Amino acid sequence: MSFIRKVTLSEQAYERIKEMILNGDFKPGEQLVQDELAKTLGISRTPVMHALRKLESDGLVVRNSKGRIFVREFTLEEMVHIYEIREFVEKLVCRYVTPIITDAQIEMFRSMFESALKSENPQEEYRKVDNTFHTFLAEICPNKELRDIAIRSGVLARCLIKGLIRPPQETFPEHMEILDCFKKRDPKCAEEKMRIHIVKTLEYLKKLLKEKEKGGNKNEP
Repeated sequence: MSFIRKVTLSEQAYERIKEMILNGDFKPGEQLVQDELAKTLGISRTPVMHALRKLESDGLVVRNSKGRIFVREFTLEEMVHIYEIREFVEKLVCRYVTPIITDAQIEMFRSMFESALKSENPQEEYRKVDNTFHTFLAEICPNKELRDIAIRSGVLARCLIKGLIRPPQETFPEHMEILDCFKKRDPKCAEEKMRIHIVKTLEYLKKLLKEKEKGGNKNEP
């Protein structure tokens, strides 16, 4: 006999608030008020309170000394740390995903990336596809421990990035190479292409951090 797990109001509130943070509806540093969230979601304060505690545990929100909750603001240093984790985690994800991702899924993402690149707003549309792609790979990874780490690091990356770090025209060939490796069922190729993809962004972030420390660039992406 199989059972369908009941999703609680707290879980629903958690997923909804998290998506609102990731989509930019709530900005970094913005205060989250339980009563207002409860009214927006049409539920009581209790499930919202539990949802915020889980988001705090995830590192997406922070609580100050007065108990007020704010969307976490990530520093450039923290961005570098997240991408250092992604360098090792996501290449391993590719090792596990290569044998199981279907040809239809591969071609779907190829089409999505191509459409985003040709859209009227390629920066925003490509960002959405990029997020969907990396999240999808993490979620279908059959290694549970690795999957959990990949999803968490991916969620943090989505939260801290205000936009694409590198332009779509630069990363498009990299995504196509990863998809080609999947198509060939070559896990070593997929691992290496994903590693290169992440490292190029990591190197750019480290360059920004170095410039910031020297006082040459005060702006973070």
